[in-house]
Amino acid sequence: LERSDLNGGDSDSSSFRGADVPAETIFSGTEEEIFAIIHSERDVLAVFDIANLKQAYRLILALLRDLSAQPLLGGGQG
Repeated sequence: LERSDLNGGDSDSSSFRGADVPAETIFSGTEEEIFAIIHSERDVLAVFDIANLKQAYRLILALLRDLSAQPLLGGGQG
């Protein structure tokens, strides 16, 4: 995994970050590949690698499990 700032596009997480809500966008591929596909006529499920989608799902699931084990800020019940 590596952090990468995308330039020129937008994602669903942008509106959250704009409202100061922490958000992440998880994708695989190069920036050029992403922008050549997203919101184009090639933006169909068939162009995505199902193995990569499965890995992304597992990553998100592990992250959510880890976050759910953390106490809430302010001492609330978690």
